[in-house]
Amino acid sequence: MFMGFGFILILLVIGLVVFVIGWLFLVAENRNERKIPGSQSAIEILEQRFVRGEIGKPEFEEIREELRKN
Repeated sequence: MFMGFGFILILLVIGLVVFVIGWLFLVAENRNERKIPGSQSAIEILEQRFVRGEIGKPEFEEIREELRKN
C-alpha cells in the first residue's frame, strides 16, 4: 500500500524539480530580452535629432555609419 504512495511522491518531486528548472530558464531568458520602457536605440535618437534639425545631413550620415559598424 505504501509502495504506491512512495512512487507517486517521487514522481511529484521529479516533476516539481523539472518545473522549477524550466521556470528559471524562462525567467532568465525574459530578463535578457526585457527593454526598459521608453528606452530608445542610438539610431532612433539620432534620427529624432536629425528630424528636429539639431544635426545636419552630413553629420547624421557620418554618425549613422559609425553606429552601424558597431
